[in-house]
Amino acid sequence: MVKNFTIRKSEKLGLSFPYDWSNPDISGEALVLNVLERGIFNDICKMCAHYGIANVESMCVHLNADPLAVRSRQRMLDNIKKGFAHARGIIHDEVLCDPSSN
Repeated sequence: MVKNFTIRKSEKLGLSFPYDWSNPDISGEALVLNVLERGIFNDICKMCAHYGIANVESMCVHLNADPLAVRSRQRMLDNIKKGFAHARGIIHDEVLCDPSSN
């Protein structure tokens, strides 16, 4: 007998926690909300890379309004924005300085 296994989104994206263990067909929005709620920086970073920072940030309005949680999430998202911008700058600078790109 051959079993048909579905690879969960959390596994495909390399997340550190099986956010979709009970629902392998979880929607992208529900997955992002689960990741944001748990608050693991690396997983939030992966969500931003996959779904876009603006999309992830816009979903925060659906979460706990506890001031400490809100500040923590916003700080993580701000740091992710800075990191992504820095990475784009490095890649941009490397392309501009690469003699083989001429």
